[in-house]
Amino acid sequence: MTCDNRRTSGTDRPLGWVGIDVGKATHHACVMDPAGTVVFSQKLANDQAAIEQQVVYVPGRVVNRMTGVFRGEAKSDAKDARVIAETARMRTDLTPVTATDDLVVELTRLTAHREDLMADWVRGVNRLREMLTGIFPALERAFDYSTRSALILVTGFQTPQAIRDAGKSGVDTYLPEHGAWAKGIPRMAADALATAGAQTLRLPGEQTTAALIARLAQQLLDLDRQTKDTDKLITSRFREHPQAEIIESLPGLGPILGAEFLVATGGDLAAFATSGRLASYAGLAPVPQDSGRVTGNLRRPKRYNRRLLRDRRKFTPTAPQPATAAA
Repeated sequence: MTCDNRRTSGTDRPLGWVGIDVGKATHHACVMDPAGTVVFSQKLANDQAAIEQQVVYVPGRVVNRMTGVFRGEAKSDAKDARVIAETARMRTDLTPVTATDDLVVELTRLTAHREDLMADWVRGVNRLREMLTGIFPALERAFDYSTRSALILVTGFQTPQAIRDAGKSGVDTYLPEHGAWAKGIPRMAADALATAGAQTLRLPGEQTTAALIARLAQQLLDLDRQTKDTDKLITSRFREHPQAEIIESLPGLGPILGAEFLVATGGDLAAFATSGRLASYAGLAPVPQDSGRVTGNLRRPKRYNRRLLRDRRKFTPTAPQPATAAA
């Protein structure tokens, strides 16, 4: 960060640069004057201080590489703070840190929560299928357990004997009572009875595994409801953003991907002066690797926002493709 600007020849020049090595309990601050002399270096409490000063972000990779420029191999908060201050003093292209809009902060929390829910969902479905394979492999193959109806079925029936004991009438009664898809119930009941009739062996650990399957299936149903509620909240908050209508007008971008796009870009597309800047930030712009007479040598970038690139890959396949001209 820079502090106490003074005016020289019609332009503002900072009187000092403050490098701050950020920590949870304390920060270490190092202040340098325009000549590069350290005038202050000590630990500071992690609380509100030095507000209303321009702050720029020095990436950790830059600090790591710049450390080798200075003398000595020591690693300390004080040295890191000095490296940050030196880097801020010498470079004028560092990105300023600005206050994030409340709406973008909310979308950041909501999309992160949704990612956690989806990770739990995938892990739970895989675990459910693995346990079903251990005691009732035919039932595991018969249905898609990412659907609510299949999960409802195994909350009540996890073994061949349980399905045979219930019979067609028992399965037909249980499924609609617990909210299964009405049109799919006859087919699901018939398939479940067929798989139960094909297996007469009782596999080891069946009773305990069946209880775990029923419990996990109920947890997945609850998780599915949480995810849908979170999606509704994300949609409502996203559409309050002034650029939401423009973002949703892009092919393949709905409220969820649109919210992730806003989070990845900081919520303000004006921060990208050109479309090329945005493409570079997303890792879509090739990087030249020229030397001497060798020109036009392009390679994939290594440093970019991977979340933004992932979001772009999600919606690109759904976008309409241009017609191919006939040969």
